[in-house]
Amino acid sequence: MKRNQKNYQLLWDLSNHVGGLLSARTAGKRPKFPKAYSKELRNSLRNLAWLDQITGVGIGLKTSGPDNNQSSNLSELCLQFTVRRKVATGRLDRDHLIPKFIRLEHLGRNIPTDVIAAPALAVAHAPALAGRLAAQNIGPMGAVTAVATDDANQAYSIGCAHVLVPPSNPETGIPIESPPDNNSSTIANPIGGLFAWVDLQNSPGLLLDAALVKLDSPSQASNTFPDGSSFGPVVPHSDVLHQPVRMFRSSIQNWAFGSVFQANYSQLISYSDFGNITVNGLYVILINNSEGDSGSPVFLDNNERGTLSMHIAGDNRSLAFSTPFVSVLDNWGLTLI
Repeated sequence: MKRNQKNYQLLWDLSNHVGGLLSARTAGKRPKFPKAYSKELRNSLRNLAWLDQITGVGIGLKTSGPDNNQSSNLSELCLQFTVRRKVATGRLDRDHLIPKFIRLEHLGRNIPTDVIAAPALAVAHAPALAGRLAAQNIGPMGAVTAVATDDANQAYSIGCAHVLVPPSNPETGIPIESPPDNNSSTIANPIGGLFAWVDLQNSPGLLLDAALVKLDSPSQASNTFPDGSSFGPVVPHSDVLHQPVRMFRSSIQNWAFGSVFQANYSQLISYSDFGNITVNGLYVILINNSEGDSGSPVFLDNNERGTLSMHIAGDNRSLAFSTPFVSVLDNWGLTLI
């Protein structure tokens, strides 16, 4: 079914604003709303975002049936909320209900909502390796996922901030080696150093879980897999809901297959070093995942094998969360090689 792309963009903007409010719960931020939003709408969204039961919000396809007052088509685009446990509406007071629609008065539009349950909180799939950051693999088979370059043709590897950046006193230039030599007290195989990262605790605005390693030489890493395949073109922000994907899982050194479930998702994630933090702009993927998969690249499973995202967290079963590569590349002005 072909979906309305104007509706998708509208939901993208709305999910950014509500996701920013979720971030404010864990980071004390004060997100700004568009001037077109009425005072009533702003207050409604603030009250909604502060509901304790909500752990995530973003774009999804409606899964529940029509309500009694307004018709809703199954599989239509909606603002989807994740809660740890669904409760019958009759058991909740009005202040704790997620409305069936969010009214955008300035557009004369009702935006449908949907609620799904995910009892287990997403867990970041590797602790920060403070004190032994050198013990990282470079390339598609380790914690550092892909290689990109800047305008000066300097090469960087992209990885997860929660893996590559120590939780306290991080410094530019921390050496990274590949392959790792855990039996050596020195850096035996240096390939570069920690260069830039998103501060998971103090970053302004919407939050990414990503970091860069500045490579001493671009030949020290490649975007090629053991089977000879390579990264396809980077997928822009677009409607890829329910499209098939494949992920090269770092933990098992092999492919897993699944599909895109939700997009532009803001999700509360449990970090062993930082506590619970809301990370924004994620794809939610239905795919097998486990500890050790952080940094695993995700691709659209089509002829072009479009490069979609980088795995950061999951439920250790079938629900995985990943940061879009296009967001990481845009953040630092890089191009995937």
